[in-house]
Amino acid sequence: MLGLFVMCQDRQNIPDPCMPADKPVLTGDMVGETMGKSYQLFKDKLMQGQKADEDFLIQIYDEFIVYRNQKQILGVAPCPDSPLCTIFLFYSDNIPETIALKYQGLGSHSGLGNLRISDGRKFVQKKIEFAEQIDLKYFSTNKGIKLGMKSSDVVKVYGPPQAKGAIKTPPKTIRYSWESYGKSEAEFLTNVPKEKVCPSMDWGQHIYVDFQQSKIGEKAIFINIRDKAPSF
Repeated sequence: MLGLFVMCQDRQNIPDPCMPADKPVLTGDMVGETMGKSYQLFKDKLMQGQKADEDFLIQIYDEFIVYRNQKQILGVAPCPDSPLCTIFLFYSDNIPETIALKYQGLGSHSGLGNLRISDGRKFVQKKIEFAEQIDLKYFSTNKGIKLGMKSSDVVKVYGPPQAKGAIKTPPKTIRYSWESYGKSEAEFLTNVPKEKVCPSMDWGQHIYVDFQQSKIGEKAIFINIRDKAPSF
């Protein structure tokens, strides 16, 4: 009886391979509509013989869609010809280093050999200036994860993080990470153990949340949800 009890306890402690598997409330249709509007603006401007200045090119660059609601920013990096994407949630006065590094080449005019993280922040800040205002309900995932949440509340939803550690920028920030694997992803990688594969998903996700420490606890300041696929 004791052996059976211990075995049952062990089963209860086995991590769910489908966790954290989360999606933003934002729909692909909304992203597509925004990209369509940007393309039409660009086309109209060229048809009218107007110069496509730097600010306008930044506005219509459709590999990074940005929405806003007051200080909260929702960034979407869609994967071409696929519903897969990467979602960023952050505050306008605290552009994460991860995003600045990703887009530093688009804000630079000094050549690829002289890229600076400040160029990436400049590009993202311009995108924010042109960003469409949308309802605050979209700044949350299907599981209710959003900016400002306490780390304890996020862990209640996603379970204990698979990795946890301090990051340098900004100061006093802790990053929690979760990862899940889907069927198609496991077939592509070939070395994913069966017990780690979520059968209800084709592709897995890598999610991390940065929490800034303060006197009242850890609060989420950056949420990154990345769908995984061979093209990423």
